[in-house]
Amino acid sequence: MNLADNTLNGTFPTNVCNATALRDLVLTGNELTGGLSSEIFCLNTLELFDLASNSMTGTLPTHFGRLQNLLILDLFDNFFSGTIPGEIFHPNLLYLDLSFQFELNGGFPADIGKATSTTLLAVSQNFLETSLPPSFYNLTQLTYLDLFDNIFPGQLPPEVGLLSNMEAMFLASNSFSGVLPTELGLLTIIESLTAHNNNFTGSMNASHPFCAIPFAEFTLDCLEVTPNCATQCFTDAQDPGFT
Repeated sequence: MNLADNTLNGTFPTNVCNATALRDLVLTGNELTGGLSSEIFCLNTLELFDLASNSMTGTLPTHFGRLQNLLILDLFDNFFSGTIPGEIFHPNLLYLDLSFQFELNGGFPADIGKATSTTLLAVSQNFLETSLPPSFYNLTQLTYLDLFDNIFPGQLPPEVGLLSNMEAMFLASNSFSGVLPTELGLLTIIESLTAHNNNFTGSMNASHPFCAIPFAEFTLDCLEVTPNCATQCFTDAQDPGFT
């Protein structure tokens, strides 16, 4: 069911549960408000739920755990708040976009490690503020990761090398620190890594394995990480911009 860009307004429809065989529900680009109706979680056949670019509010319900057939969940550009429930992650999930909420906080729950099929994960422009859990590196099918503009702290561990399917990784504008590990060199098909506006240190000269990858984009705070093989350098005086 595709109802995108229809200027629908008001709260989430409560009669959606009548569509017992519904697989796709696309409501992007409307003017829906309020929280997620509990009725949506009776649709256990749902595979695609796209609510992007509305004005939805409230917390993300734990009832997402009922939607075990859900492949694509796109909540981009709303106003959801609170923490990300562990129930949202399951082995069938391929695509999750929680970007541009501006009010999600906390961090990824340990249950994120259950999302072993996920290829796209985007949570940019929120207030996520805890370190990535060890189970995060179970997401070995990831090709696109967008953590831009949060407050994620901590170091990237050697386990980052397990994400060998990665094509684009946006880490810019967080609080990551420490030396960028040599295991980044295992991401041999990556095309873009933005790491500026963080607290990384050390060096990434030509001997660093990552520098041998023919990437198209690699950004760094070059006064803190020097020498380096970045394609673009940022300093404290520069606006880091968007990824």
